Amino acid sequence: MLWIRPSSFTLYLFSFALFSSAHATLPLSFHQALNEMQSRNLEIQTQQEKVKKMHWALFAQWSNFFPKFSIQT
Repeated sequence: MLWIRPSSFTLYLFSFALFSSAHATLPLSFHQALNEMQSRNLEIQTQQEKVKKMHWALFAQWSNFFPKFSIQT
């Protein structure tokens, strides 16, 4: 059995042909994934703002519930 060791140039050509054929679909999927990540990040930020407002509203209700203490000197 004859074993031919591929040279680095052959591997380079093979990988170049492989990645150049995949290059046509790469930017579209990359930008699509980037847009999805950015929209998800925006959704998370709006959810965090809603939760923050809700926490402040609950804090205001509870602070009105407790009696006010004043220190008289």
